[in-house]
Amino acid sequence: GMDTPVNGGIASNTFTLTPNSEPTGEDQTDYPGALDDDNVNGTIDFTFRCNFMVTLNDPAEDCIDGSDMSFTGMPTDANGSFTSTAGAGFTDNGDGTASLDVSAAGAGTYDVTYTYTDANGCMASQTVSVTVYALPVVSLNDPADECIDGSDMSFTGMPKDENGSFTSTAGAGFTDNGDGTASLDVSAAGAGTYDVTYTYTDANGCIASQTVSVTVYALPVVSLNDP
Repeated sequence: GMDTPVNGGIASNTFTLTPNSEPTGEDQTDYPGALDDDNVNGTIDFTFRCNFMVTLNDPAEDCIDGSDMSFTGMPTDANGSFTSTAGAGFTDNGDGTASLDVSAAGAGTYDVTYTYTDANGCMASQTVSVTVYALPVVSLNDPADECIDGSDMSFTGMPKDENGSFTSTAGAGFTDNGDGTASLDVSAAGAGTYDVTYTYTDANGCIASQTVSVTVYALPVVSLNDP
């Protein structure tokens, strides 16, 4: 989001002014705050508006396995303090900066508020909202092991669409179909054990993966004597 400056909080002080004598004259009215030519009777509230601006950066949204979010309030010094609706993972560094450990906070949307108090006791604050996204839930089927002369192995990742991609340790015979499915030509791959990984990126840019291991068995070596 965009920073929105808050120009000064408001602090007020009340002063009591006592008249030297009672107001006189037909047009004078005796009530708190009344003024005549020479006298003031009652109280007057004086309000002083603070003359400083408070801003707070708004970090980009992040995934739960991402980097900590950093916050800097302006003015930046020990007179500023932070609060947050995050239940865990939020740290006020005491110097006008703060951080949010996204993995400790967990998925959700949180408010972060920076409040600054100047030398006159005036206060102003700024609030931003940040979001931590959960990772997508990814699964991948684990085909049965196969002999080298057997059928191709088929893989299907979930969620199943073009946002998923496959990798494999098989040196040959592996094909990513580009739609959340893949296949391994066991005869082309050759005998061995291979990892197949399905990685999915969701609409928030969060990434999760799942890996399975499959084995292609060599055929037995058979001999027969010829009498």
